[in-house]
Amino acid sequence: MKADTLIYGGTILNPGPAPGGLEALEAVALREGRVLAAGRMSELEPLLSPATRRVDLEGQTLLPGFNDAHVHVWKVGQLRTTLLDLRGAESLDAFYAAVRERAQALQPGEWLWGRGWNEARMGGWPDRSALDAIAPRNPVLLTRTCAHIHAVNTPALQAAGVTPETRVPGGEIDFGRGILYETAYGLVFNAMPAPTQADYERWVLAGLEHLKSLGITSATDPAVDPLLYAAYRALDAAGKLPVRVNLLYIRRPDGGSETFPLPEKHRSGFLRCDSVKFFADGGLSGATAAISQPYKALEPPSYGILRFETEELYALALEAHRQGFRIGTHAIGDRALDQVLDVYERLYRDSPAKGHEAPGGAGTQVKGRQAPGGAGTQVKGRQAPGGGGTQGPRHRIEHFGLAGEEHLELARRLGVIAVPQPVFIHELRGNFLKYLPESMICRCYNLRAMFAAGLTVAFSSDGPVVSRVSPLVGLQAAVAEPMCEGNGVSLETALWAYTVGGALAQGDEGNRGRLEPGHWADFVLLDRDPRTVEPGALGSLEVRSTWTGQDFSPGVWR
Repeated sequence: MKADTLIYGGTILNPGPAPGGLEALEAVALREGRVLAAGRMSELEPLLSPATRRVDLEGQTLLPGFNDAHVHVWKVGQLRTTLLDLRGAESLDAFYAAVRERAQALQPGEWLWGRGWNEARMGGWPDRSALDAIAPRNPVLLTRTCAHIHAVNTPALQAAGVTPETRVPGGEIDFGRGILYETAYGLVFNAMPAPTQADYERWVLAGLEHLKSLGITSATDPAVDPLLYAAYRALDAAGKLPVRVNLLYIRRPDGGSETFPLPEKHRSGFLRCDSVKFFADGGLSGATAAISQPYKALEPPSYGILRFETEELYALALEAHRQGFRIGTHAIGDRALDQVLDVYERLYRDSPAKGHEAPGGAGTQVKGRQAPGGAGTQVKGRQAPGGGGTQGPRHRIEHFGLAGEEHLELARRLGVIAVPQPVFIHELRGNFLKYLPESMICRCYNLRAMFAAGLTVAFSSDGPVVSRVSPLVGLQAAVAEPMCEGNGVSLETALWAYTVGGALAQGDEGNRGRLEPGHWADFVLLDRDPRTVEPGALGSLEVRSTWTGQDFSPGVWR
């Protein structure tokens, strides 16, 4: 079998099968959008023919495409197209000025929808009376950057039928200030004109094109409802998805007790849905994650919000687990981690699932690079690289923000995959320092501890919670910007978590993550070798091109 494409002439870096390894290769041979072989040029010569296309990197650096394991794709696209973007507001005056400008462009009765404000950056909280004065004829819904807290005006509350007596499970309402916490958001969202499937398709495509420009070739969209799922299925059927997407299907939407049925599973080259999503608590930057000590700078004292009773979460998770679905649960605070890990332990103990095996499951082999001269590794049994072993699907914990030793050990034993966001430390450090008890600051996104405990870790951005979704900024944060000295990781480990870790989190390490025979030809081309860049400047690297297997044409990188 001959290669149809040969890539050479630059630095080619291949993450190892386990965290910390990074191999330099001379060339990669491709056939029909997949890697045929990788290694020394002399080893690949027998695979070439006169018809083989040759792509000279001209000294640039090639890596497997980045995998953002937790990014709200449609919301990224929505902020780039139709939503008022408030992430740049550095003061309350700037915030209100942006809202006023948008309100003046609306017709009476039209909804004003925005996102991205941060009270720590602005120096204060939005207020209902001020929003009433700015937009008296328009309902206003302004989502905080974390998407767990929302500011509204009186017309929005009236449209939703919210009164001072309104209560909602798993959420809170500050009626006087017009602030909604957690699930209370759904009351107002459900009163808005519903987005159409066409809206979602537009937002998804805008989001994915932006992600691709950042070197991302695989992504997980972690909260997908039925209409959004239909939009993804339509785009996939039309061959329009530019990035490979894994979906976490939401079971319990905000605003009530409705539970969506389990979705129809789907898998193609560019779209996968065999996972479900739950929210156990709130956000850390806005002090709604469920913790065991009171937050600082809040009056009255608050310990955050747990969104489920444990038995209800277990019952909903059990249904999915028994049907072979992977589960990803948002859990940041230590109280939420206690709850979710307890639920996962019960699932694995009481109901071994059918139809799924953990990566590296019995009877399988995970093989390393097989270019001539390379021995290749084999990992057998029920233990994936960097994680413990479990029966059934490997479940995930999204964020895993304030894990203690007991959480790390139990997660390792269960084979749970941690999906943290290093870029949070880069962009939201001020919030963490403002609200977190001193004793918890060094636990905050302690990436080194996760790897040291033996967890499988997949890095992500949670965009658009942060304004800079770039994996390169995430690499910089992971390596050079830990909350406390000694909590960062090496560049090699961070690259692994942005490639192999994401593949493992998606259960698809046989197709992506490394420059391995049979893997998709999904690459990112950088202007420089990241190993030659100061750790604090990794975010300055430039993405020159992003390539998914179907996108290649001779000499052209798209």
